[in-house]
Amino acid sequence: MEQYLLDLDLPPADDAPQLARQALAARLGQILSESELIDAQIIASELVTNAVQHGHGPIALRVQATQHELIVQVEDHRGQAAAALAEQPSKALVRQLFASAGARWGTDAAAAWACVSIAG
Repeated sequence: MEQYLLDLDLPPADDAPQLARQALAARLGQILSESELIDAQIIASELVTNAVQHGHGPIALRVQATQHELIVQVEDHRGQAAAALAEQPSKALVRQLFASAGARWGTDAAAAWACVSIAG
């Protein structure tokens, strides 16, 4: 079983990105630097927004940390949001946003994820 710093189910609703940012601040605000937290919140917000717009059913937000990276993963009930992020040219802005935060990102069959560097 994987250990998550944050494992949160969100409703597929317009306020889900805000709830994600608040949960990250509450759980990681004392652990991360201000800039790391902001990067994590932006990434989570964008991934959750994508899941609200293109997914189906409940949204799972999971955050893990390695020694040097924070991994933010978002999954919708059917994995449709991950496919939309991977396929849609309109998501170029999201990709640029991730790049500006120095984040690696990707999708798999069920989830979209991004990794951002943190001070170990």
